[in-house]
Amino acid sequence: MLMKRMLLFAVLAGIAAGTAGCKQQDAPKLDRQAVRLYVGDQVRITVDRPVAWSAADDFYAAVDADGTVTARHVGTTTVTATADSGSAACTVEVQPRYDTFEEPLYELFG
Repeated sequence: MLMKRMLLFAVLAGIAAGTAGCKQQDAPKLDRQAVRLYVGDQVRITVDRPVAWSAADDFYAAVDADGTVTARHVGTTTVTATADSGSAACTVEVQPRYDTFEEPLYELFG
């Protein structure tokens, strides 16, 4: 009986020692939550740990392995940094460099 208790104590001590060093990590932290770019511009998003980058829609903006976002077409997409501990996202809004739309002219009386 004493041997069983000692064995149980040893197993429990081993489990406690093995899990004492485990710390649940938080999701990655990006240096920005949103960014506005013009078509053709680039910006690098930095993060506090190694991550895998992805863009929700590469048509509007693409992201490379270093976190450099390249604006391609006018619109909005989301760039996501994914690590083992979670993910973080940055909204990317791509604006046109020039607006060639002419405002309509309305005459009130005439």
